[in-house]
Amino acid sequence: MIYEHFEPGVSATTWRVPIEGGTPEKVSDGFSARPTPSPDGKWLAFWQNDGQPGSPWRLGLFSLESGKLIRTFEVAATVRIGWDANLRWDADSRGVTYVDNRGGIENLWTQSIDGGRAKQSTNFADGKIFSFDWSRDGSLVVSKGVITSDVVLITDAGK
Repeated sequence: MIYEHFEPGVSATTWRVPIEGGTPEKVSDGFSARPTPSPDGKWLAFWQNDGQPGSPWRLGLFSLESGKLIRTFEVAATVRIGWDANLRWDADSRGVTYVDNRGGIENLWTQSIDGGRAKQSTNFADGKIFSFDWSRDGSLVVSKGVITSDVVLITDAGK
């Protein structure tokens, strides 16, 4: 079982524990979020930084077989990491996809676990990506749209 651990005064970290029970094992140092196991059960991807204000985010790759952090990948400053910053594995467990907001437009980018630069997977011209995932046959499914909100200031309502 993989989980995020939070406690007062300590950065969030990713841990794992055997499903049968046992001693929990820390997977990451610094701050980590959104641990996502690969479809083949060999890898764990998660967002990671040093746990310090302004620390850059990276994409962490942990081997569930060896129990070691294999590598981290730098991501563009336009990748916004938060509680809802999803990571999705492609069908063959060879790449991890995430949302990048370059130029104020959200598109999906995929990082190969073999290294190299991330590659743009979609080319949308507008809209917000609400959710996405890869199907078993390798098709990409995306839910996107626009968020609209109005604000009205009422003054002197008592007159």
